[in-house]
Amino acid sequence: MGNPINYFNITGRLTTNSQWSPDNNFQIYYIESDSAYTFKAAFIALKKSRYIFTYTDTPGVYRKGSVKCGIADFIFLNGNVNKHLYLIEDQYGSLRYFDQVHSYCLIVK
Repeated sequence: MGNPINYFNITGRLTTNSQWSPDNNFQIYYIESDSAYTFKAAFIALKKSRYIFTYTDTPGVYRKGSVKCGIADFIFLNGNVNKHLYLIEDQYGSLRYFDQVHSYCLIVK
C-alpha cells in the first residue's frame, strides 16, 4: 500500500517503525536544548483523502543518558479553535474525548 504521506524533517527527526504500522505511525525525536525540546516537520499528502493527525501526551521523558537528571511530562495543547473533527466524525462517528483533544483533521481534494 505504501505511505500516503510524504514528510520532510526540519528540526528534530520523524521516522517510521516497522514493528508498528509504518504506513500510519511515526516516531518523533526532538532536538534537545537547555530550555526546550523542539520538533518541526512538513507533511505532504500523496493522495486525496481525509486525514487525522493525533499526538499523545508523553509522561516520564528525560534527557538522553540522564535519567537521574530530572523527568518531565510532555502535555500537548492544540491551540486551533476549529480542529475540523467533523471531517472524520461525519464519516465514522464521534471520536473519543482523548482524540477530540489531541487530533487535527483535514481533507485533501
